[in-house]
Order: sequence, then structure tokens, then C-alpha cells
Amino acid sequence: MFWQGIEVGHIRKFDSRLQIEILRPHMPNTFKTPGSGPINIETGDKILVMDEPTRAKLMAARREALLDMPTTQEGEDERRRKEAES
Repeated sequence: MFWQGIEVGHIRKFDSRLQIEILRPHMPNTFKTPGSGPINIETGDKILVMDEPTRAKLMAARREALLDMPTTQEGEDERRRKEAES
């Protein structure tokens, strides 16, 4: 901090993420630990509230779907061949 061209002090600025981490133990209701509470997704007049077990099921289903997706043309051909055999 300068006054009339002379340095008279300093201003300490903290990163906002660091401030949240410092405040979390003192104000746990305001600065919750990520993943500790239900997830609220607000889309206009519809609100989706998701608890941890539901979130885990959705993540597992998504992971399986991604692993089942072919990444190359050969993978696509193999998937079609498996479907034809079934």
C-alpha cells in the first residue's frame, strides 16, 4: 500500500478457496465438506435432491455404460458380433 509514493503498508489477500478451508471448522453449516450432504439440482420449478447411496448407484451405472461404449471401429464391430450371438 502506497501513500504519496511511499510504501506505508501491505494488504494480505487470501485465495477464496483458502478462506473457505479456514472458515469450514468455525462455520460448518455454511461451509460444508464437499459430498457430505444431499445434492440439490434446481431446474426451474423442478428440484432434484439426491442422497449419497443414490448418487453412488448413478455413478456406477454411468461408469458401466462408459465402459460398454466402443472406442474404435473394431470395438463397435465386436459389440455388434456379441449382440448377434445373443
